[in-house]
Amino acid sequence: MSGFNGIHDRFEQPVSENNPFPVTTVDSNGNVNNVQYPQSTNGDSVYCKDVWIEQSDTTNWVDEDGTGLDIVCIPFTNLHTRIKNNTTDNPKTLLVHFNRTVYATQVGLGCIDFPTDSFSNIKIIALGSGGVERVIADQSADNTKYGSRNIFFPKQELFNAIRIEFHTTDPICISNITIQKVNEVSLSQVERTTNSLKVMSYSHAELHSGDHYLYREFHLVAKDGVQDHLIVTPDTPRWAHMTIATDTVTSSIVVELFEDTVTSDDGTLENSRNRNRNFPDNNTTLVYEDPVVVDPGIPLSSSYFGEGRGSPGGGGRDEEEILLKQNTKYLLRVTEQGIVETVVNIVFDWYEHTNKDEPEP
Repeated sequence: MSGFNGIHDRFEQPVSENNPFPVTTVDSNGNVNNVQYPQSTNGDSVYCKDVWIEQSDTTNWVDEDGTGLDIVCIPFTNLHTRIKNNTTDNPKTLLVHFNRTVYATQVGLGCIDFPTDSFSNIKIIALGSGGVERVIADQSADNTKYGSRNIFFPKQELFNAIRIEFHTTDPICISNITIQKVNEVSLSQVERTTNSLKVMSYSHAELHSGDHYLYREFHLVAKDGVQDHLIVTPDTPRWAHMTIATDTVTSSIVVELFEDTVTSDDGTLENSRNRNRNFPDNNTTLVYEDPVVVDPGIPLSSSYFGEGRGSPGGGGRDEEEILLKQNTKYLLRVTEQGIVETVVNIVFDWYEHTNKDEPEP
């Protein structure tokens, strides 16, 4: 027999050399692969297989339902089994360590017995190597008793462990911990009105994460005058992905960009703004005006613009973006071409992102 019915008949027959179905697979720990123990792929969220049991700390937490599982795995395995901490310790701490670095933006908690049991006063710390605190979501002052709570970090972050603290003397119940993994390419979502697919560019995603910055100013440049701006990058792998735009109103200008500029004075520090106004202006790449230049450095580009013209290339961000070198000074020099005084607009637009090619955090 062929087609679906033939396949169906094979499942009805005993397993043999000629009929090897069905096949059951297990992981390296002997767990049968199923919804809680999927095969070794990255997966959409953290499972028990992702948890490094020996490096986790469940001191004073108990297996409330007698499952016999490792306590740290219970909230990742069954939504209806609980771990509880009935001590009066403040804070009560649960440390969950992972086998591999996780990239995520939230932690979800649940308690199946709510409102009989609950949790409150939550503080979640995402930890890097050596216990370095990478990002913190602090709701420890919130005394509300919760049965379900999704807690978002201020931004997406890489981390090796999470420390969940409950800053209360009351008993704490947890039956579910959900950590949704983030993929850099998974920036799409469905628009709710039309159910159409929306795609968000990476630079726009960085705006939403609070890591996208802007400097935009106009300057009056005299005939034969020069307007200098200095860009200084930090000595960290938090690299600046920058686009530069200029234009002139009434004259012609030459715009030059130099790398490894040497200065005796960096000039006046200018205000750069976070493009997401819900976040602070905490850019680590800095912009200065009127530096004292000893050596302009290595020329990277040179463009000539006539009246009312600007922004070389005219392409999208992919064509215009430059990834600046860390711990380096760049000089943007605008020179009026001996015609007439003019207004020049200058825009630096950049997001800051930690280089992923460095060793894991």
